Amino acid sequence: MLVTLLIETLIRSWSF
Repeated sequence: MLVTLLIETLIRSWSF
């Protein structure tokens, strides 16, 4: 599941 990993990374990066 590459999509899940990408979304998770995006959310983590945006989670400030």
